[in-house]
Amino acid sequence: MSDSSPCSTANSIRESTVCEDPAFEVSESNWAIGTATVPNAVPIPYTRGNIWFIVSLVSLAGFASPFPSTIYYPSLPVLTQVFHETTERLNLTLTIFMVPMAVFPMIWGPLSDRWGRRPCIMASLAILILTCVGLALVPTNAFWLLMVLRFLQSAGCTGTVALGAGAIADITTRANRGGYFGAFNVGPMVGPCVGPVVGGLLAQYLGWRSIFWFLVIFSAVLLALLFLFLPETLPCIVGDGSIRPSFIYRPCIKIFRRDRSCQSSILAHRPPPKPFCNPFSLIVHLDILVGLFYASVSFAIQFSISGTLANAYKVHYPFLNSANVGLCYLSNGAGMVLGAFSNGKLLDFDYRRARDKILRSAQDKTIDENVQSNDTFPLESVRLQWSPYFVIMYAACVIGWGWCVEKSVLLIGPLILQAALGFACTSIINTIMTLMVDLIPDQSSSVIACVNFMRASLAAILISVQDKAISSIGYGWTYTILGVICALMLPLVFLEIKVGPICRERRLQSRDASSVAV
Repeated sequence: MSDSSPCSTANSIRESTVCEDPAFEVSESNWAIGTATVPNAVPIPYTRGNIWFIVSLVSLAGFASPFPSTIYYPSLPVLTQVFHETTERLNLTLTIFMVPMAVFPMIWGPLSDRWGRRPCIMASLAILILTCVGLALVPTNAFWLLMVLRFLQSAGCTGTVALGAGAIADITTRANRGGYFGAFNVGPMVGPCVGPVVGGLLAQYLGWRSIFWFLVIFSAVLLALLFLFLPETLPCIVGDGSIRPSFIYRPCIKIFRRDRSCQSSILAHRPPPKPFCNPFSLIVHLDILVGLFYASVSFAIQFSISGTLANAYKVHYPFLNSANVGLCYLSNGAGMVLGAFSNGKLLDFDYRRARDKILRSAQDKTIDENVQSNDTFPLESVRLQWSPYFVIMYAACVIGWGWCVEKSVLLIGPLILQAALGFACTSIINTIMTLMVDLIPDQSSSVIACVNFMRASLAAILISVQDKAISSIGYGWTYTILGVICALMLPLVFLEIKVGPICRERRLQSRDASSVAV
């Protein structure tokens, strides 16, 4: 079975040894998801600089996932005239973009868990480039072709978030993962905000086709950058990072040299690749499902606001042109950047504080800290302790934003609320992504693909009905309803804290039983 494969064991060993603070490596080894422990394991040779370099590259790749979607927003009013279609029909191009965003990461994730992060990211960006060329050349009398190409464009670019998250999971531990995930999420979270700014300027001064030509150039430069510098991180291929892989997995330009003096003989071993795993099998776990649904509702509402913002501001703030509307997205981006970095640091601080408290308690009782097992660590309560406050903040801002737009209050009002929305939403999503990888580290890309599947599915459903709701009851009541729905997610946070340890213990017992059977 895949759970007990050598690759899975390697991930468990890596989980206990990759760290910036060797002082507690032994204690954390028993908190890894897997059952293998290494009493005197040494850290694998990923330095802080190595990790930040890889995080920066995959964050750029993650930026390319939502960027092609939102750069398109400011051109929607123009496209309704050019293609002679209604706003509701043009919004179908947003909905159809969300379908592959939900489905294809479920393919990219398991592929990368078996064949490596680097080749999958390369293939993803290559598809994005080809489809952007097609979109730049699409005739205005072929609306169906616009729909098809938007579908294929999404199929290519939407895998980069799951692939990048998998790479980070390969080289981090629970103690430092929150901060690195926060930095990584800057790319995927800022992409939706920078996109409308660039798209608005291009649509205003160079025409709507220039948007897709810009994406061609941007994606080609990004592909070249990753081809030249991004190393493979999957332990099944590079072990502890010091094993020399085949050409396709090696960067053309090696920026950092790995220190072989600190590798262990176990980590230097290259285990066989894992079999292809069905990521949908992860959703059957109650704690995984609850966490996914809770975060997905927040994302769907955020995506709804981003999708409707251009038309909303055009109607209620008619003095704004396409370029000005694009600039309005920057406040949301500023909140997201602040949320990503601050929440990441907060997650790391909370984890280390809880870990140190347990170790002090063990020392006070003269108990060897190595007996602290995975199921005794309050992982869910540590990760989610701030989430109730973020949910309340987010729900209030959603309702406030809807009524600010409805009543056409001073533009500074909705802009401030957009920043608060970005902060709260990013904090919620970053927390859940970190927790999900903590729970299933040996299928990190697959579990992040599940996050994308759930949130993109809900976003597609919401986008398909939001225009009718806004037309019927207005922005105020539409987003009041959505804010209440968001607030109703609060009990799910406490449910996750309650059932999470039980589900983790059952998975651990099942994995132990499978290992014995094999």
